[in-house]
Formats: sequence, C-alpha cells, structure tokens
Amino acid sequence: KGLITLFVAVGLATWTAPADSPPNAPVILVPLAINPDDAGRLDFSIELAGEPHVNPMLAHIFRTEYGIDQSDAADDLAEDLPTSLPGLQGALERLGRRWDKVPGLAITNRIVMGNFSYTNMPMVADLENNLEAFAANDFVAAVAGVAEGPRGPCRQDQRPFPQPARH
Repeated sequence: KGLITLFVAVGLATWTAPADSPPNAPVILVPLAINPDDAGRLDFSIELAGEPHVNPMLAHIFRTEYGIDQSDAADDLAEDLPTSLPGLQGALERLGRRWDKVPGLAITNRIVMGNFSYTNMPMVADLENNLEAFAANDFVAAVAGVAEGPRGPCRQDQRPFPQPARH
C-alpha cells in the first residue's frame, strides 16, 4: 500500500529537444492496482486505482521549457473526464492542439502499462510555489554556497571539524 507507480499510459509524446535522443513521454496516466485473487498469490487482478490525469512531469517540462500553462489542460481532463478509450484518445487530440508551441511535437496513439514514479514532483512544485521565501532565507543561501545572503554575509566558519578521540 502507499505510493501508486503502476499506470496505463495513453499516448506517447515526442518532440524536438536539445538531447542526444528525442524524448518519449507518456501523456495521460491512468493509475492501476494489482491485487492477488487467491491466497497462493498465483492469480492477480488489475483494477483502476484513480482518475486519469496528465503526466505531471510532461506538464512541468511544457510549462517551464515552452511556457504552456497546464492548469487548463488538467481542468479540461477533469471536467470532461474520459471513461473510455475513445474518450482518452479524444483527450490526446485536444492536448496536442493545446501544446502546439512545442517544436516537433508528435503524439502517438499507443497504450503502455508500466511503472512511472514521480515522487519528486511535489518537491519541485513546493520549490516553484515558494521560490521567493527560499530566496530570502539566509540558511538556504548558506547551503547553496552563496557568500552573501539576503540579510548580509553568510558566516563561513573555516574551523576544521573536531577529530574524534581515539581510545
């Protein structure tokens, strides 16, 4: 129990990016759960474990790299929640039109089941939402190695760590 990492990915997006190989990212993720059907755990059932949603990592990349606001995309998906494969495919088409600023964007109509873990996304969102508070914090400046924090010079104690006593 706990973190959901098993998803059906509906649609795979690729685009022109400054990398050695083009990205290939799932577009819509539908959370799944696998549950044993018997005590011997020989047979399993796969069940839906939540609502379809836009891949949060893809949404983050398109927002930060291409300036595409993703709140509307999430709202569109939630408002007209597709409950069938044709409905999800229609959502892919709408998302493709919304993301037309992304260079070389192509969304293939594929369905893939796999483990996709986005455990760092809440931390990224927290940093983005509280950037001013982090930038104004002397402790954060010192940890980042900045000599001058928002309220003046960061104390750079150059004394060596005490050595443990040997017995």
